[in-house]
Amino acid sequence: SRVYQVKAIRRTVALTVMDCAECGIIFGLPTSFESDRYEDGRTFYCPVGHGNVFGHRDSLEADLKRAERRVETLQEAYERLEGISIRRRRDLLNLMERIKAGVCPFCHRTFQNLRRHCQTQHKDKP
Repeated sequence: SRVYQVKAIRRTVALTVMDCAECGIIFGLPTSFESDRYEDGRTFYCPVGHGNVFGHRDSLEADLKRAERRVETLQEAYERLEGISIRRRRDLLNLMERIKAGVCPFCHRTFQNLRRHCQTQHKDKP
């Protein structure tokens, strides 16, 4: 009969806990493996078999620059529209004052009864 000797080997491994982008299962990757995949951008797999990839830093920086340009563009558009809104409000207030004073908004003449003038002379106008 043979005698077998059993030896126990103990190893400590640091794991990074993450979840699969596809199925959400939580699993652990050795920290060194995780940093390698982050650097090389290669695919790694969850225990169920779904492929996962870390985004490259360059692409993230490019995304950030695109987002910053988009924010700038939207800010400029907002400021332009705000300026238009202020001018339109000022023009509307000016028009209201002129109408109160009896000035026709269509023919720019002054009338005692502006309502009657508009109903008879400018029927087709809103």
